[in-house]
Amino acid sequence: GDIKSTEEVYQMLLSEFSSEPVLDSGSEAAQMARSPPLTVPPHSETRFSTFVDAEATSCEVLIECKQPRVEQPSTVSTLRRYIHTNLFADALNQRLYAISKREDAPFFEAQAGNSLPCRSLESYTLTAAAPQGGLLP
Repeated sequence: GDIKSTEEVYQMLLSEFSSEPVLDSGSEAAQMARSPPLTVPPHSETRFSTFVDAEATSCEVLIECKQPRVEQPSTVSTLRRYIHTNLFADALNQRLYAISKREDAPFFEAQAGNSLPCRSLESYTLTAAAPQGGLLP
């Protein structure tokens, strides 16, 4: 309701940000503008948490396996490993989807995949959702 036209928004953005210098990715200013690398401290014990919602009609479970991220060189073998990992995740997700469509499916949604939560950490996550009492007794 506060904005009358797209031109008004465009002009507002121009006036707000046009004085900011454009950063060349190789410039010193761009290097300094990047956030510093932060590490997530490892833990040796298994961690878990539970949440209960009296109004929930389903239950969900999430399993995340974290490990330190190792910078990989840009090589053919690195690309091949990346493709294999993603093909595996896609095939697994297609299989989980097919199972979820069966009449006797133990869950109505499940998926798996890799993620990079931060620069120093990578994780593999599995999630599933089922009707109340379907995953956990």
